[in-house]
Amino acid sequence: MSAFPCQGIAELYCWVGHMPDRDWRTGHEVEDCLQAHQDAGLTHVAWKLGRSVIEFHTDLPRATLFTGEGHPEPWGPELGRMFGERCCLRAALDFARTHGMTITGRLGMNRHYSKQAHGGCFTSRWAAAHPEFYEISKERQPDPSRLCYAFEEVRQERIDLLVEAAEIGVAGLHLDFCRQPPIARYHPALVDSFRAQTGLEARELDPWAGDGFEAWLRHRAAPVTQFMRDLHAALEPVRRRTGRPIPVQVRVPDNGLPVDLIAGLDLETWAAEGWVQELSVSSLNWLADFQEHDFAPYAELAACHGLLPLGGVNALAIQRVSGALPGPREINPVRLAERALRQYEQGARGLTLYQSDFAVWPEELREVLPLLGDPDALRAYVTDPANRRRWPTTVHNLLYGVDNHGNPRGQFHMAGREPGV
Repeated sequence: MSAFPCQGIAELYCWVGHMPDRDWRTGHEVEDCLQAHQDAGLTHVAWKLGRSVIEFHTDLPRATLFTGEGHPEPWGPELGRMFGERCCLRAALDFARTHGMTITGRLGMNRHYSKQAHGGCFTSRWAAAHPEFYEISKERQPDPSRLCYAFEEVRQERIDLLVEAAEIGVAGLHLDFCRQPPIARYHPALVDSFRAQTGLEARELDPWAGDGFEAWLRHRAAPVTQFMRDLHAALEPVRRRTGRPIPVQVRVPDNGLPVDLIAGLDLETWAAEGWVQELSVSSLNWLADFQEHDFAPYAELAACHGLLPLGGVNALAIQRVSGALPGPREINPVRLAERALRQYEQGARGLTLYQSDFAVWPEELREVLPLLGDPDALRAYVTDPANRRRWPTTVHNLLYGVDNHGNPRGQFHMAGREPGV
């Protein structure tokens, strides 16, 4: 029995996409994926609700079900047909009820891609139809992959999806703010209101001098905090009516609370005001100026406000280094275990495993998955000389376990380079 909870973070899209050569159309793809998780000892799964397009059946007028139309791979439209045939979220919940599993609903919080990316199949019709909501970069370029939370319509679109998932029956909600920082950028709705309040031009502020830049960060994070307040208010009637607690878990980068604020995430306010019950992290290298990973500040914040602090490791190698699918040289269960153990030693009281849909089938990872909730077992595993000889650390797998969307050189920059934050 694991000492702490270990949650898989699974995507049915990736369950299929990581294994395109196999005969995946079984008619019970959801059950196949969840059974593989259960066989690996992962009985709690954060199930993908969607990012811009969604992967469950809904009557919400602003929601777009993934169809795969325009997808560059032939299995994309076939997957879309599968999503249309039945509601995969409801199928997952049915399986969980009869197999002793827990399903929470995970939504990407600002990952809308663009109409040009992947044939447009990952962008909802509503997002594509509202360029006025597109975030704007520091360099004054539209960013269709992110929508601006300063607009009530943008916040409400996400809230509607999350509340509907709660109504359908997920045990909790997983808000993924690691997809894709920075959550807030330089939309005129933010820049103009900041100028009106302070007289300062956001783009001209020196991050390293004075208090202006921090004031700007807090200003542009405020609409995301308002979203958290509004979500709490929308969930309360569901909680009262059903008697279910429906905890809210947020997944954030673990570069430190000040870096999260740069991303638009005011975690200290969220925790203090009670809008979040569980805090999980991912070691995401997104900001060139800060690429350290330390769970201790998150453990301290969680202890101060009674939150469940969850570490996080990733089953996929960094895509910008190895390509979309890790090869055998990139996978290293000892490195994965070392990262998990370090987070436990820094105060984690559980773990999330991102892209668990991939983790549950490679032979290289099978031996380590049952250990991820047990710090003592992880310690024994990483200190065993036989394991270290079998899985040596190399330049190919040194970063294994960090977020696969990360960039070892940093994608965003504080000042002097593009794209700026």
